[in-house]
Amino acid sequence: MSPSMMKVALVTGAQQGIGRASALALARQGFDIAAHYLDDEAAAAALGAEIAALGRRATLHRADLSAVGEAQALVEAAHAAHGRLDAVVNNAGVFPRSTLAELSEAVWDLTLDVNLRAAAFVTQAAVAIMREAGTGGAIVNVSSVASFGTARGVHYSASKGGLDALTRASALDVARDGIRVNAVAPGMILTAQALGGNDREELERMAAATVPGRLGSAEEVASVVAFLVSDAASFINGEVIQVNGGAHMA
Repeated sequence: MSPSMMKVALVTGAQQGIGRASALALARQGFDIAAHYLDDEAAAAALGAEIAALGRRATLHRADLSAVGEAQALVEAAHAAHGRLDAVVNNAGVFPRSTLAELSEAVWDLTLDVNLRAAAFVTQAAVAIMREAGTGGAIVNVSSVASFGTARGVHYSASKGGLDALTRASALDVARDGIRVNAVAPGMILTAQALGGNDREELERMAAATVPGRLGSAEEVASVVAFLVSDAASFINGEVIQVNGGAHMA
């Protein structure tokens, strides 16, 4: 396949965790990767080197997605760097812990701006490019089991519940353009974000009490992301796929 025909995926928050694992999974699937990061250039560069070792091209793009203009510019930069855009993984997210009583306007705004508003405007910009190209595309939003509610996370739950609704509404809007929009909703996954609220021993103790009896891995979520982007999921649209080891069966 010539470089101009190589499919391209933009992954936000690709410097670590589920974003990093998703970028690598898509690279193995044959995508060139536009990898977004915020504050860890070294980690992004290491990811780029791993993608290159897989024989795929990687470009690195820094952006603060709490600003709508930077979110839109990120998509334009990814498209400019690669000449096309076939898939987007809206993975970037923040989860500053706060009880309802402690919740501040600043924490609320940051969480909703990064987790929900950025996904909406990244999607908007990506859809415009995909529509003009006329080749369809796939968008995957990374939601969370927290959309059903989580401790110290009224703001986070609201952002992820909104992301689920955004997924369904966006899918309806763009389906006839050959663009599919789905989401994955991870449960308890061992990532830096999870460790931001509990130490590893606490997480493992909580996970032991759940149906799967263990924490999930970023790679287990990334495999579902890669499936939803692939042609194997061509008749799946507007869905939120739970990746929680069956936790909801309890």
